[in-house]
Amino acid sequence: MVLPQSEGKNWFRRVHNAFNGECIESPLKYCRSGRSLFLVIGIAALLIAILFAKKLCSVTDLRTSSTSSRSAWHGNQLNEQGLLTITSEYEHPVIIATIRGYAEHERCNGDDEPENIDRGALAKLTVISDSVYIDAKIQETTSLVRVGEPQRILTNDTSDTENYLNPLLWKTQFRLDVSPPPSSMYSSLKGVGLCYRIDWRVEYISLMTAMADYPSKSCSFVGKPKYHRKWENSEFLSESVRREGSWLVRMSPDENWQWVETVASSHQSSIKESLASASTTSCASWNQQRPYSIEIIGDSQPSYTCHHLLYGLTGSMFTPHPNVKCKQIKQTLQNSTTFVQYSNELQQSVADIVIFNPSGLWEAAYGVLDDFRENFHKLLTYIPSKGQNGDSKRRQHYFFAPTTAVHPINYPGLSNDSKKWSMTQPRVIAINAIATDLVMQRRKYYLSKAYDSISISTLPVPWDLLSLSREDDPLIPTDMRHYDFSTNEMLLTALLCKLDEIWESEK
Repeated sequence: MVLPQSEGKNWFRRVHNAFNGECIESPLKYCRSGRSLFLVIGIAALLIAILFAKKLCSVTDLRTSSTSSRSAWHGNQLNEQGLLTITSEYEHPVIIATIRGYAEHERCNGDDEPENIDRGALAKLTVISDSVYIDAKIQETTSLVRVGEPQRILTNDTSDTENYLNPLLWKTQFRLDVSPPPSSMYSSLKGVGLCYRIDWRVEYISLMTAMADYPSKSCSFVGKPKYHRKWENSEFLSESVRREGSWLVRMSPDENWQWVETVASSHQSSIKESLASASTTSCASWNQQRPYSIEIIGDSQPSYTCHHLLYGLTGSMFTPHPNVKCKQIKQTLQNSTTFVQYSNELQQSVADIVIFNPSGLWEAAYGVLDDFRENFHKLLTYIPSKGQNGDSKRRQHYFFAPTTAVHPINYPGLSNDSKKWSMTQPRVIAINAIATDLVMQRRKYYLSKAYDSISISTLPVPWDLLSLSREDDPLIPTDMRHYDFSTNEMLLTALLCKLDEIWESEK
């Protein structure tokens, strides 16, 4: 309704009167109860909010811009480091960033299509911003660190068509706390090292909404658009502050990705010599026979990885290997049947090495974090105090395997699937943080009791961080939580390389 000028001057007084239940005489000459008017307005606002919540996950035209800065970051140990400056409509966005290294330096300045970004890359690392709050404690889980507090800014640049319609935005800065892969690794390529490019996007509108237990009332996933810029070598942490993270590397674009630690063994005189040899890895192949037996217990993705080993060791999809056992268990630990299945398997396993993930993907999608902590704490008490592998000279090892990363950007139907709105990477991080903390407590208890024939710890391979860089390898193109052969083989290579070291150390 358009008010005459004289009526407009009195509008605020009329609204004030309406709020107090007085009658408003409108220009249309009808009288309405103030309380009824505000009741109607309230109902309309509620309906709009419900409709908006249903569509929130469909937002793809995020008004986000980006600038970059290599201004000095003055710290006790850091001198000049690169900063990412993110401008968006969200005060506390969660950012996904991937940094890639190329031998062809022109690739670091180009505008590659998403499907071409990984082609030609020889190094890759994906990180997620923010920390996870568990039991009032901050779990540091990221190499992309927020710098300072978000700042409210006013955009008055008419050429910035994305942000001009929403001039009040937030500017947030992040610092990448990571070192590049060892410089000797690629120094022989064309006589120069790699150039680097960083791509990033707003993944969730806030950490709080991304951490919501199922059923989440709204979807905070955004995932688009993406931005990039060249990342100078001087912007990494210095060589004196080595923090390599979980880089994936390869010597040729035709090779599969490998964890940098499986490529470069501490037993080699230099990484360069190792890579120059006939084999590109210093660890034994994942499908080579091992002297120890393995059981992997978990939901779908751990089961896929296990079955890759189970049949890969024999080279036949019809012949499982006798030293490998795979036990798939579905549903969250809150389900009594599921809990009993896990507890029985942990109690009765006779494998030399038992790797277990207590339905981490189910807990992320449909669980309650507080319930998971309570149930997982109870589950750990079912691990026996004496080894069940029948070898009095060998320890039986129990390893908690971190839940692998989820990639909702691969799932185009997410906006219409509210059952997946709680399956977020921040929740995966939280589940892993809770489990790791409880496993450490249990480990200390076992050590205090001098249980020599058994050990419990977290897997010495960061399956979660390694898989975070593999959104390019879903089991099927629309899968947000399962991986294809390349990633499963990468995870197995990293796992078995570390297990070999443990086994050899106990001879």
